[in-house]
Amino acid sequence: HLPGAVEKGFTQDTVWVRFTLQRTPETVAGWLLRLRPPRINDATLYAPDGHGGYAETHLGDRQPFADRAVPDHNFVFPMDVSLDPRDYYLKLSNAGVPLRVEMDVWQPIGFERFQKRDYTAIGVLLGAALLSVCMNLIFM
Repeated sequence: HLPGAVEKGFTQDTVWVRFTLQRTPETVAGWLLRLRPPRINDATLYAPDGHGGYAETHLGDRQPFADRAVPDHNFVFPMDVSLDPRDYYLKLSNAGVPLRVEMDVWQPIGFERFQKRDYTAIGVLLGAALLSVCMNLIFM
């Protein structure tokens, strides 16, 4: 988890976040960057491509869910993290709602376990709400 959140309030300006990542030799190269809550119009990650350039990954609330590399209710960017420290750039822009983003970096196995628990909790809450509606309809 990265300390604090990126908060800029009601702004239509573009906000850039630069961060450096490096992994240890015993960890896997594939990592995931999660942004939440998913109320961002445009989020673009510029990740080093290993050839001196940067690969762009676009996400946002106006893009289809089916086009996401990682299907999740938050914005999740897959990243290949190197053994050497490398800079990543995240471009954020919003219109209409306050710009607030919490970022965390996950290993795929940990994210998969968390995602199962998260969706289980959401399912239980939705099931309880549906049961409440049905009970009210029966006793009405």
